[in-house]
Amino acid sequence: MPYDRTVNPAGTFDETVEAVRRALADQGFGILTEIDVQVIVQAVDPSTMVTFTGVDAMAPVADEAARRLDAARYAPTCHPRPGRW
Repeated sequence: MPYDRTVNPAGTFDETVEAVRRALADQGFGILTEIDVQVIVQAVDPSTMVTFTGVDAMAPVADEAARRLDAARYAPTCHPRPGRW
């Protein structure tokens, strides 16, 4: 089971950073910290919270977070890595 959501940016690094920031903000997310990774942008799959904690009540929150992350992921000029979601 994959624990990340991975994309390969189609634009330059700076264009991609700006597009990702806008896409995340549009989905209600903010930037808590920055890591200088210029090859692949990854985020942990929210369903992992439910799996690791065993708290089934977190499933609706994880599902909504996953939906919003996917919306943000596909908004910029990024493309999923083959074989990944």
